[in-house]
Amino acid sequence: MLVSRYNSICLSKYIGAGKEWNVYYDIVESGKRIRNLRERLDMTRQEIADEIGLSVQALKKIELGMNGTKIDTLVEFADFFHTSLDYLVCGVEKGSCIGLDELCQELDEKELQFVRKMIESTIANIVLLK
Repeated sequence: MLVSRYNSICLSKYIGAGKEWNVYYDIVESGKRIRNLRERLDMTRQEIADEIGLSVQALKKIELGMNGTKIDTLVEFADFFHTSLDYLVCGVEKGSCIGLDELCQELDEKELQFVRKMIESTIANIVLLK
């Protein structure tokens, strides 16, 4: 169930490690990305609405960040625009993360050792949570 929270929508609930987590996304920013993708294709709201199976009014509210949308509809948008859910929901394309080598290239040996130990500790904690 989608639950409004400020300009965010609860996308799903995750229960793990004895805690319940809600996953939210910013509907205003997501709407802007959808509008930008539509405009790049030089398509009208009517054309996109027909393709996705929405009313023009519903698409307008999504683009303006007035309403969020179901995950199914986000999948339809991602498929239609040949993009990822990562981009629609978070604004990040898959594979666009900076690599560890790039992040660490300016660190000295002592700092690199610290980073290695932090990563090892994090991995060990993740394993304990499974």
